[in-house]
Amino acid sequence: MTGQLVSKGAVPVAAQVGGGTPTIAATSTDTAGSVETDANAAVSAITITFAATYTAAPVCIVQAADSDAAVAMGSGTGFFADATATVLTITFPSQTAVTKFNYFCIKNE
Repeated sequence: MTGQLVSKGAVPVAAQVGGGTPTIAATSTDTAGSVETDANAAVSAITITFAATYTAAPVCIVQAADSDAAVAMGSGTGFFADATATVLTITFPSQTAVTKFNYFCIKNE
């Protein structure tokens, strides 16, 4: 054992609110991953539908993975993340640039 956390599993499905198509990293899982928007100016959220439904909503942490995501997170006009047992929603002010986020979700028992 290396002391490192490893996440394996199916890749969840990502979608954009406001049109366009996001890209989710091929190594992403329900536990952790990376997702980025396209440059559609109408995008106001990304949804990540988990490959397997959690038995309860997990706790998710979202991090900016590029400078455009950092601007969105620091805008003060409405960045937040919310998870249910089936989907993680990352909401942010509309961006005109590709914006990349990392996420980590874990369910407490």
